[in-house]
Amino acid sequence: MLHVPYDGAVRSSWLVFLLCSFAQAQAFLGGGYAFTQGYLIVGGLSRSWATLEGQAILYPNPSGSLALQLTPLRLPPWALGLRLEGGFQGHPFAELAPLLAWNLPGGQLEGEVGLAYQGTFTLAYGLSLRAELSPIILFFRASSRIPLEIGALYRW
Repeated sequence: MLHVPYDGAVRSSWLVFLLCSFAQAQAFLGGGYAFTQGYLIVGGLSRSWATLEGQAILYPNPSGSLALQLTPLRLPPWALGLRLEGGFQGHPFAELAPLLAWNLPGGQLEGEVGLAYQGTFTLAYGLSLRAELSPIILFFRASSRIPLEIGALYRW
């Protein structure tokens, strides 16, 4: 049996690969309002197969999250992938959900159903719509954590 010594180089090479793959990504930044939560700022990087997005709710209920959305399987106009989100909303939380996206003319409709953990395991679900009015993106999202988010993003 062949023994290959393992060190931290393998783990760090995946991180370098992920960072390099986002090097030519489109960036976006914007804001909006999350009903029952408050005003929010959203920013991130987007490639055709992945989105890395950060969100911070500023006032009156401060919280934040970081989401990684991978959609490697693309069968136009559909995309199938995985959404992983973690953050703090009163308590630390984490969500993992399979994702189905439908590319519409001038936008995208996404839905996910999965598992969430915030003290106990619960069902996580979400539905979002993005309308692209280049370079502005309008977004609407409803989820198990936040009943409705609306806002606008600028993409460059």
